[in-house]
Amino acid sequence: MATGWNGSGTFTRGDGTREGATTWTQAKAAAQKINAAAHDTHDEILADGIEACLAKNGENAMTGDLNMGGFSLSNWTQASNVTFGTGINLTLQGDLTCEAITASGVINSDTGITTEYLTARDTVTAPTLAITDSSAFSGGSHVFTQFGTTTAISVLGSMADDGYLVRAQDSSATDILSAHASGYVKIEQLRVSTATPASAAASGVAGTIVWDSNYIYVCTATNTWKRTALSTF
Repeated sequence: MATGWNGSGTFTRGDGTREGATTWTQAKAAAQKINAAAHDTHDEILADGIEACLAKNGENAMTGDLNMGGFSLSNWTQASNVTFGTGINLTLQGDLTCEAITASGVINSDTGITTEYLTARDTVTAPTLAITDSSAFSGGSHVFTQFGTTTAISVLGSMADDGYLVRAQDSSATDILSAHASGYVKIEQLRVSTATPASAAASGVAGTIVWDSNYIYVCTATNTWKRTALSTF
């Protein structure tokens, strides 16, 4: 007799002989008098069904995956927290919006970083975002992002990593962009937009650099341009 939960989300009550929403009507039709054993069986099936439910006051725990059926968890209070045990992963197939995320340090075999606090991954194993503490790098805590296996950007929490504040590197760990604590920016290649100021007094902001096929123009003060000629070599 298929009473109780059927494993697919349907609950059916019964008394050990009859089942379904008309259990007692069936008993009456069968001229069944009050039967203590049948009532105990029926009530125990209900008790088992209730016990298998997740209590909203939190006094019991889940024993399997929670299938949201395409719906969302809603009406969380500002103080709501989600806590995951050691070794538990959170997998999202959509957007995650939250005020703050706190994660404990974990060992990551992909990066060799033993103190990652938060890691987001692409469809491969390479992390696309990792937040680490100061023991992961010599330069203090980092925000580390990686795009596939080619480029990485590391935002340092201190200036101890050779004096750099921000570093972007290729797959061979060669700097392609970096900002140093002493005030300079290092760029592997700099591409400047082409433009030709209408005159030496054309509108411009000090520090702007542009070029055309004949000159390099530098705005040395507001609306003040100077130029130098280009030549072949």
